[in-house]
Amino acid sequence: MTEKDNKDLQKEIDAIKSRYKTLEEEEAEHQQKGESDWSGYVLGLNLFVSVLVCTGIGVVLDKFFETKGLMVGLFVVLGFGAGLWQIWKKFS
Repeated sequence: MTEKDNKDLQKEIDAIKSRYKTLEEEEAEHQQKGESDWSGYVLGLNLFVSVLVCTGIGVVLDKFFETKGLMVGLFVVLGFGAGLWQIWKKFS
């Protein structure tokens, strides 16, 4: 490689690096917003727990009203919607 090729390659590398944040910059941004690096896991866990809790409520209501799965189905959809709503609120 010639000296000119090396300079051109270094310019391209610098241009690519400027498009992306370093790990330290991302961590500083998260801390500034008051977020942790676990926010994605927390959102997934919120979705899972909301479906799980609503399923439990549906099971109890099915036994109480003797509806044979109707309440479970309804509350699973409700729990999934509640989890997605929390994800929507996070990113909007």
